[in-house]
Amino acid sequence: MAAMSPWGQIDYVEKYELGLCSVGTPSHGGLRVSRGYANKHLSQAAIRTAIEYGGYYWFEEDCDWCIVASETPHLWPAFFACMKNVDPAEYLEQSLRRWNAKYLLDLADER
Repeated sequence: MAAMSPWGQIDYVEKYELGLCSVGTPSHGGLRVSRGYANKHLSQAAIRTAIEYGGYYWFEEDCDWCIVASETPHLWPAFFACMKNVDPAEYLEQSLRRWNAKYLLDLADER
């Protein structure tokens, strides 16, 4: 396990699947994605958006986690477990339009 993240020392790790987990630090956090997981489950547009650090791809917790979530709908129950009465597809679409327009354009070009 990487002891450090782009945001500092890792305090906790919540595993979603092999190669994908959420990490927290004293100041921030996000999703840590192994290269193997990314190559299997994420688009090149998503990978280009990531922060590369310590041999992993990182997606910060406020805006960029939605990129990973949008490309892994099988994990929506886990990602949205504490958000009641939220339509995941609608939530992700709104968030991506607001914070990740370049990713959406790159993804459209990729397809």
